[in-house]
Amino acid sequence: MLVACTAAAVMHNELAITQPLDPRTRPFWDRPYQVLDAGRYAAALLAAVTDAGIRWRPVLGAVDEFVDSTDALGRTEFLRAAVAPASPPAESHASE
Repeated sequence: MLVACTAAAVMHNELAITQPLDPRTRPFWDRPYQVLDAGRYAAALLAAVTDAGIRWRPVLGAVDEFVDSTDALGRTEFLRAAVAPASPPAESHASE
């Protein structure tokens, strides 16, 4: 897994869409696990977004990060309602 994380970090740097980040893994707090600390990559990517239509969106992650119900996760209509507040407002596509 460490090899895969490091490879992904190196590929990210090769894309040159953010400043290069240290691709080495690091300890996960005081636990015996090495992690990429992917939050650094997420922060760098968010800082690089220039499109105002995307920048206004809150950083939420996946719906299953804030909904802890197997029943709810299996209902598409519920999931759409749960993420609606973070969705962009409906745009008018009327012809001019």
